[in-house]
Amino acid sequence: MRVTQSITTRNYIRNIQRNAKARMDSETRTMSGARFTRGSQDPMSAARALNVRKSMSDLKTYSDNLTTAKNIYASAGTVVLEISDTITNINEKISYAVNGTLDQTQRDILADEIEGYANQMVKNFNLRTAGRQIFGGESNDNSPFKIETDDSGNKFVSYNGEAVNSHQSYEDFPYSEKVIIDVGIGFEVDADGKIDPQSGLAISFNGAEITGSGLDEDGDAKNYIQLTLDAASALRNGDIDGARKLMDKIEASRNHVSMTIADIGSGQNFIEFNQERITQDEYNLSEKQNDIEATDKVEELSYYKVLTATYSATLSMASYVVPQTIFNFIN
Repeated sequence: MRVTQSITTRNYIRNIQRNAKARMDSETRTMSGARFTRGSQDPMSAARALNVRKSMSDLKTYSDNLTTAKNIYASAGTVVLEISDTITNINEKISYAVNGTLDQTQRDILADEIEGYANQMVKNFNLRTAGRQIFGGESNDNSPFKIETDDSGNKFVSYNGEAVNSHQSYEDFPYSEKVIIDVGIGFEVDADGKIDPQSGLAISFNGAEITGSGLDEDGDAKNYIQLTLDAASALRNGDIDGARKLMDKIEASRNHVSMTIADIGSGQNFIEFNQERITQDEYNLSEKQNDIEATDKVEELSYYKVLTATYSATLSMASYVVPQTIFNFIN
């Protein structure tokens, strides 16, 4: 086949365009720091990059969940520590009322103060944090604890709409399930849509579990807020022995409060451990993403200089490829 001038010119133009594009692509990689901007440029690397970005997005979700959980557990821990102090104050008041040489008027005043502590505990347990009623179980709409009055004028504590004395098991109260979030340890949901509590982290607490529910063998409340109300009522009725007995039971509930504090502390340690794990995972994925997507600027700059020299050399060959008459015409 005879090589004509037109074929030579077309090949030359094609080569110079290819060199110009390669030079421009290298310049783009150098300026942007990205090895590719479209998946078609490197399909294998693009697929790997998508997987890494999906993992990084998941880690961001886990990290946000843990931050929310950290705030909730910190608030819960503060509340329960305050409850422990309140129980101490309650028993000091009851002890003074039953052991001191007081008249009924003075005991009525102390009963009002003791009842005030019950109201304060209800207020503490109705705390909202991070947009949640953290002691309401699944319920997030209304305050879970209330102090109500029955038809006989007796005050009682209710949890999610039902008297704390009405159920022996805290699991029998409405909204007794816990809200569980995914923190990246293998979230599992069964066929019925129930979450395995070991596969995530609870960010709500069952208030009936923490404060107690049902009645003991003596027919007295197990709930220490209700015991406080009952002790105040006993003092108003002049029932010193009854108030003394309830004081002992309130003091015994301190062990349950201590266990709650320990459980919350364990949860906080779990959160801290997983935050550290996620921070390390984010760093590792960032390094991996950099290896896949980022340009080695030193290498790319060297390549750009080679392409620039090639492009310049290609331009300098024009006088040998394009007919001289055309150059004369351009001039």
